[in-house]
Amino acid sequence: AVESKRGIANLFVADPMGAHEFASRLSLERSVRAELAATAIPTSAVVGKTKRIEEEIKPLWSVMPKNEHGRITNNTHRYIVHRYFREKYGWSIKGLEPVGASWLKVATVTTGVKQMSKYTVPAYLHQELLGLTGTDDLDIHRLAILISTIEHVIRAEMMSYVYDAHRVMQVRISGPKTQREVDDLISAFTLLYAFGSNLEISTKRDIENSTRFLQANHKGWQQLHARIQDVKKNRPDVATNGFDGVMGLATAITQNYRDWHSPTCRDARERLLAMPSYKDGRVSVLDLIPVRVPGSRLLFTEAQDYLRHLGTLDETNASNPQLIVPNYLASQALCLTTASYYTVCCKSLCNDILARLE
Repeated sequence: AVESKRGIANLFVADPMGAHEFASRLSLERSVRAELAATAIPTSAVVGKTKRIEEEIKPLWSVMPKNEHGRITNNTHRYIVHRYFREKYGWSIKGLEPVGASWLKVATVTTGVKQMSKYTVPAYLHQELLGLTGTDDLDIHRLAILISTIEHVIRAEMMSYVYDAHRVMQVRISGPKTQREVDDLISAFTLLYAFGSNLEISTKRDIENSTRFLQANHKGWQQLHARIQDVKKNRPDVATNGFDGVMGLATAITQNYRDWHSPTCRDARERLLAMPSYKDGRVSVLDLIPVRVPGSRLLFTEAQDYLRHLGTLDETNASNPQLIVPNYLASQALCLTTASYYTVCCKSLCNDILARLE
């Protein structure tokens, strides 16, 4: 059985996202089929979307190694998909990070399984797409369909979060909202998205109590709430547009989440560059002392084993291991987890250089 974290306790457990780490296999299968079918309809919005994606990934696609048919095989597609979402939204899709089991070539799902870990979803979608198209490799068009499917799956989940927020806050789905209702809905949505609160078993009072507690005691929530209000000011028609207005605001919040995280990334970089041992993009691990960023999180708390796992450790000199600063800043160590299919990470300066070279 899968343990589901519940209510306000989510804010005080080591892994509050545990209740949201699974996806419906049937829903994923239907998403792949729907995206693939839609590409055969010239008037479908998916056709335009996949063409846009093809144009965006073309520079990276052109420099990737290919087989004799001009297609990509094995795990090359993972790197392209990872770069697409990382650069466009600051999202690191779960299961595509180049560490640990994420590089497994095949994701197998036991027949009859209804739920699967979100970390296996990209590989499963790839596997399904190959099966439906009867191929074992990808051209740029099929790769764009895979990316489009991941975007579709993420949007569908965001929509379900907004529906859940309406239910728990007892707000009607159709029709315009009051400003108070919009605020209540977005608070419930953000508790789910950013903190992993389980809205399926929460009540309106749970959400109201959680929001008051966070606003009074959690500096990170206060900063996030201020950022959300800024995003909301740029969308004055949210209340009058009903569900679509709330959905649009929720989407804008998720796509701007990296901007809220940016000060932490900048602070970590400045602190590392200022360390006495900094040289050639490295600092001594001995200099890494935990420090709290005001209104944010503790930095530099990772154990050496975890840094090694992330590929951020240079142990050429075993007596004085070095932290590789660019690798660390781009790693999961500084990413914010979400209840969705991705974590939100710092912008990689190395990717900007790679993009120019490509």
